[in-house]
Amino acid sequence: MPVEVVTAPTGEKVKERREMLPHLQFTPPEEISGRIARLQEKLAAQDVEGALLIRDVNLYYFAGTIQRSYLYIPAAGRPLLMAQKSYGRACLETPMAGIVQVKSPKEVPQVMADHGFAPGVLALELEEIPAALFFSYQKLFPRARIVDASQAIKQVRMLKSPYELQCIRETAQVIAAMVSAARTVLRPGMTELEASAALYEVARVRGEQGRVRMAGLNRYVVPIHVLAGPSGGVPSFFEGLTGGEGPNPAIAAGSGFRRMQAGEPVYIDFAVAAAGGYIADVTRTFGLGAIDPDLEQAYYLAEEIEAELAAVARPGMPASELYRLSVERARRTGLEDYYLGYLEEQVKFVGHGIGLELDELPALAHGNQMELEPGMVIALEPTFVFPGRGAVGIEDSYVVTDRGTELLTPIEKGLLRCL
Repeated sequence: MPVEVVTAPTGEKVKERREMLPHLQFTPPEEISGRIARLQEKLAAQDVEGALLIRDVNLYYFAGTIQRSYLYIPAAGRPLLMAQKSYGRACLETPMAGIVQVKSPKEVPQVMADHGFAPGVLALELEEIPAALFFSYQKLFPRARIVDASQAIKQVRMLKSPYELQCIRETAQVIAAMVSAARTVLRPGMTELEASAALYEVARVRGEQGRVRMAGLNRYVVPIHVLAGPSGGVPSFFEGLTGGEGPNPAIAAGSGFRRMQAGEPVYIDFAVAAAGGYIADVTRTFGLGAIDPDLEQAYYLAEEIEAELAAVARPGMPASELYRLSVERARRTGLEDYYLGYLEEQVKFVGHGIGLELDELPALAHGNQMELEPGMVIALEPTFVFPGRGAVGIEDSYVVTDRGTELLTPIEKGLLRCL
């Protein structure tokens, strides 16, 4: 049973929320309680006394707020949320029962001790926090052995609840509106950035949050990549299937100033975070009129590969098997040199997990033996890249179920004509 760590909002709190934050969607108390309980099980299994979380995405996931805070989750018992700024807003947003105010991280060890917490083994988000911050926490907790909480947290977050799945479905509706708009927005002579701006407006007024989270160092992505013709074949540092020129070398990826031309494919990757902060990931290929027959053939092969992977994916299957099957399918058609990038630019994955971040578990990658489980949400993105000509492909988001997969992004498919 989930530990009693949350309280239902009182009438006074509900009134304050309506007055100060009338348009926000708050994480349900039962979600927070269940998430904390699952992490506590993992901490106890690893003989870790507790985890101290500071990353905003994890604060939001486990406490319902990204206000500057320090969340201590013991292996058993009631967690403690120590909020710094804004304490008042954190009180409104979180359903957690234990919340106190601190003025500085230096107060955290004493506040924890005052609540009976003096962990000998303390877990931190070591895969994400800077080294300087790690050393500062070593000084704050000199008697604790510090271990990593990152994998335990990722494993909890990778299995989505019905609430989370509904958020992803609602975000998919935002993308559906963008795809529909693209068929009338895209036209020859328009720059990729102009198209991206027009489509972004469609998303923003529907609640797109303005930021797509990714884990790790120097990793970020804009919500919409519009890559017209040869831009789809421009590589970049970004760990994705396509790159794009970008607006300048400081970004070096995504939409740029290239003007679209009739007869070329326009590859658009919609990675959008909206409802509850949850991401849906979709790619569609548009044609400014008829495109070259071999590119059209490659597009429909990508569509077939996605359908085949969605049909065979099931609990217990190694994540790497989906990658292997897709590469074999491309090889049988003679297009393996263009699949998932061109030659040395090829990536070794055909999809990834999504949730509050764009790169959650599991990676559908070569060598990854993690088995699929019910509740995982995966984006399948078979794509072909032809240097000097463009990219064609498709991407959709699915949830793994007891019997296979279920599509979360039921959005128009096919080579979508704009002229």
